Amino acid sequence: MIRVLAFVAILASAFSVDIPFYFLEEFLGYTGRIVGSDHYVISQVNQTINVIPDHKPGFGNGDVATFVLHNTLMNFIPTQLFIAFPNIKSIRFDGHGTKPEFALTTNAFVNCLRLQSLYVSSSELKSIPSGFAQYCINMRFLSLGSNKIRFISKNAFLGLSKLEELSLRENLISSFTPQVFLNLPNLRKINVARNFLTAIPTELASLPYLYYYEFSYNKLKSLPEIQF
Repeated sequence: MIRVLAFVAILASAFSVDIPFYFLEEFLGYTGRIVGSDHYVISQVNQTINVIPDHKPGFGNGDVATFVLHNTLMNFIPTQLFIAFPNIKSIRFDGHGTKPEFALTTNAFVNCLRLQSLYVSSSELKSIPSGFAQYCINMRFLSLGSNKIRFISKNAFLGLSKLEELSLRENLISSFTPQVFLNLPNLRKINVARNFLTAIPTELASLPYLYYYEFSYNKLKSLPEIQF
């Protein structure tokens, strides 16, 4: 039997916005969902966000395993959004940023120590800042596909030493900052298809567990003489 509950996040600076989350028992676990509206706007860094859970008997903040946020008008992911939910294992964002532009911040996942997978897709994301997920020390899967990423900071993947799979497909990447992958010693799969790369980073050859790499539909001029 599906149990549904809701909580409201109240955002306030000079104004406040009420955002209803709906919790379901799904195959992903106890899941918080939000479907977008023009009324759900998070655009100011100084906005205060108060998360007020209204759990049904038998459920609490510690039971929340997954968040799914679809088509909300967020400029960024506010730190307060997940800080009360210490056992989150999966977060999925999609459809953000068409109005306004969406960006990752360094403190968005400060309390997500158990997060294992993060998806941010179709969100007009243009860059990956240094250490944006540095607190997610148990993350295994990261997908930032179907965005407009052009720049990836050298330390973008800082703290993600357990990451096994990375997808950057369908972006606008033409080159990688040197040594950007050296923070990913356990990487096994990488997908950078449908970008604008002219060369494959030779440093990928130094990753001992990498066995799958997808670079199709780029602008490669040659293949490096390295073995994976």
